[in-house]
Amino acid sequence: MTQVKPLLFLDIDGVLNSVQYYVKVHEQHARYGQGIYSLDPAALVILERIVCETDCDIVLMSTWRRIHSVPRVIELFKLQGYDGDPPIIGITPISREFNVRRGNEVAQYLSSQPFQGSLIRYVCLDDDSDFFAYQNLVQCSNEYGLTEFEADRVIELLKS
Repeated sequence: MTQVKPLLFLDIDGVLNSVQYYVKVHEQHARYGQGIYSLDPAALVILERIVCETDCDIVLMSTWRRIHSVPRVIELFKLQGYDGDPPIIGITPISREFNVRRGNEVAQYLSSQPFQGSLIRYVCLDDDSDFFAYQNLVQCSNEYGLTEFEADRVIELLKS
């Protein structure tokens, strides 16, 4: 069986930013989640650690994919401190229906790729829980966003 690069299905709001980060930014800049301040540089450092230690590619499943192109998200990551080129290779399908589970979007993405006969390791990193039991979900608290604790779990799952 062929092995392909691991995939990280990534949400942004609640993962790469958090309630605590928004409060901090608001107090410091009298702004609330505007522009590049919507990404926590500390969370981006942790994300970069995940990428470096696992050599994973990133697939965006965030609502940000409805507003920003992949090149724009990469640009925003770099502006907020991601050192290097974030390996964002695509987005999950955008459903026209309102209440589609993120797990469905991940399943659709995986089934649309030429992975037949390959071992696929992937993790869904999100602050929501609308995934299927068989999907590897590492759930962050939207209060704190991505921490080293979740990063360690993501790395463990992507390397196993």
